[in-house]
Amino acid sequence: MKKQFHFFVFILIATFIQSCVPEDSVTPDTGDIRDKFTGSWLFIETGKKRSVNVTYTVEISKDPSNSSQVLLSNFGNPGLGYDPAYGIATSGRITVPSQNTASDWRVEGSGTLTNAGKMDWTYSITAGGNKDTYLATATRQ
Repeated sequence: MKKQFHFFVFILIATFIQSCVPEDSVTPDTGDIRDKFTGSWLFIETGKKRSVNVTYTVEISKDPSNSSQVLLSNFGNPGLGYDPAYGIATSGRITVPSQNTASDWRVEGSGTLTNAGKMDWTYSITAGGNKDTYLATATRQ
């Protein structure tokens, strides 16, 4: 009888512990690490030379020509007529190597996934010969 009681308590505790896992830390394994990054992300950007935050949307999609890359449309908020930046996706990070998305617009940086719906970014933009560094928090829309 005592063994049955201990077994029952063990099952009860195991069930409780299982239910305490935060839901946003559990992501389905699709086999493609880029899936957790794709979609529409709202960037709230702060710059060292700005007194106000800038908010804009970045669309992240899979690069059809490279299975480890993503494309970031509107990365850095350049406006119309700019090519998407490409980034290299790893298990919890996107790295954007230094690249021109237009003749006068150069970007580079990285974003780290903090949970299923949030990324923290650090990046720089060189435009017109001036290089500025930015921090941004991106949330999935």
